[in-house]
Amino acid sequence: MHKQVGKNHHFKQSLQHAINGIKTVFQDERNFRFDVVTAIVVVILGFLLKIERVEWYWIIFCIFLMFILEMLNTVVEQLVDLMVGHNYHLAAKKAKDVAAGVVLMGAVFVLIMASGIFIPKIVQIFL
Repeated sequence: MHKQVGKNHHFKQSLQHAINGIKTVFQDERNFRFDVVTAIVVVILGFLLKIERVEWYWIIFCIFLMFILEMLNTVVEQLVDLMVGHNYHLAAKKAKDVAAGVVLMGAVFVLIMASGIFIPKIVQIFL
């Protein structure tokens, strides 16, 4: 198979590259797989607790936010590794740390949102 270095010539080609990117991050990144499993659990919990439509919008937003942040973190890590190889460089460490910090901030946001949606419903069950 020849390796493409130029632009995509049609939508199907672009779509295939995007799907390959998602497959790659799923195969290579443990945290992304954790996010997928967590998303499945959250969706099941949402159905069991019969969350409202607007709550579903927030849950879907949060799920995709975490997927996107993990993928962007992977991009940063890959580009930094490409630039510095296996050598230590302070700027590389800072770039990776900041990218990881972005994911952490997203996770805190998602946890706050999920808590606001699920905790009141769970408390109602036990009252």
